[in-house]
Amino acid sequence: MKVLLAALTLGPLLSVAQAQELRLENPAIEWRAEVAHGRLRPVEAGDRLNDTKLALSGEDFELVLGNGTVLKSSDFALEETPVIEPIKPEPASPTL
Repeated sequence: MKVLLAALTLGPLLSVAQAQELRLENPAIEWRAEVAHGRLRPVEAGDRLNDTKLALSGEDFELVLGNGTVLKSSDFALEETPVIEPIKPEPASPTL
């Protein structure tokens, strides 16, 4: 099983892709998803500081077009295996 690791720029955020599981995490939070049948499905969000987890189901997102059409994340299919790559920091980007 090949493991890909890449550091992202949202603080000390780490992204891991292992087989069909995706994970984004830093010391405070984590998000897990899986790829099944060419679709990305949310699995769990976690508060690492308080050691709590929330099982996720449903859609990751919805896009509402100008004509009112709603496109759900499950309407999209992956055409290729997800690739993890570093993202350059954007100094002008707002942060909390």
